[in-house]
Amino acid sequence: ADYCLGPTHEEAVTEILAAQTNLSYKQLPVKLYQITRKFRDERRPRFGLLRGREFLMKDLYTFDVSEESARETYEGVGHAYSRVFDRLGLKYVKVEADPGDIGGSLSHEYHLPAEVGEDQLLICSQCSFGANTEAMGADQ
Repeated sequence: ADYCLGPTHEEAVTEILAAQTNLSYKQLPVKLYQITRKFRDERRPRFGLLRGREFLMKDLYTFDVSEESARETYEGVGHAYSRVFDRLGLKYVKVEADPGDIGGSLSHEYHLPAEVGEDQLLICSQCSFGANTEAMGADQ
């Protein structure tokens, strides 16, 4: 049997939306969510291709009429996540993240601080800035 591991699904989601021939710009933004098992073959692989574990990830693909609208959608979704975590009483940190191989100019992650885990975060005690060290360049 042949197997295919899909690290991301932007192309498939874009094809699904493009097939909607009756979609008008007036219906934008469109937000499509997916929860799937993921893998990462990262720069620092551990224990082989699947890094010894699989993980569930919720992806959000948005389609907007302009870059400004896309930024507004991004900020609105970020506020929604923050409200959910606040209502749950979770102590979380929102940090800048590495957008990875797909690219982009804006990416954030939400972390629940813990003694265990692989990520290292940089948090400024003077302001609200936080970043995953993977997102930081050597000059920063």
